[in-house]
Amino acid sequence: MKLGTDDVGQRAIAALVWWRNTLEKSKNHGIWAPWWSGTIPVQARTYPDASGNVGFGIVFDLHCRSTVIQGTWTQATAAKPNIAVQELIPVLFAVEQMALLATGKILIITTDNVGNAFSLNRGTCRSPAAFDILNLIFEIACRHNVYLVGDWIPRDYSILCDKLSKYELTVRAI
Repeated sequence: MKLGTDDVGQRAIAALVWWRNTLEKSKNHGIWAPWWSGTIPVQARTYPDASGNVGFGIVFDLHCRSTVIQGTWTQATAAKPNIAVQELIPVLFAVEQMALLATGKILIITTDNVGNAFSLNRGTCRSPAAFDILNLIFEIACRHNVYLVGDWIPRDYSILCDKLSKYELTVRAI
């Protein structure tokens, strides 16, 4: 079998090309934060969460001010949930919303999903569909010079986002 002739091989080659291009573009700043050095300030923190058949919730913390967003899945997404993808969709939304405000800064994404924290810190995941979303997240981070850090917390400490994603708590516009 010739390398890259099957679907998995094509995806692997596409992923390698994407990483080569992304790392080439980001060689002066990187997409993972050297947060331990203390040289790059933390600009913002987001707390995304997803519920398989209901929706998602996100809390944005920026300069000690919080914003809360929640949304529902489409009927098609709710009927056939893919939790790996659904957990990354609010992360993508959070990175899109915070990218301009966090340019040159660290954006900490605190999640109760161990897989998301791992994927954000390692740049990979098992699900091909989730990997496509992860690529979009990193493209946005690179485009806006945002350093990403995945941070895991137990579900017991993610109460607000969990309730928002299940619509057990609703947000009212002020």
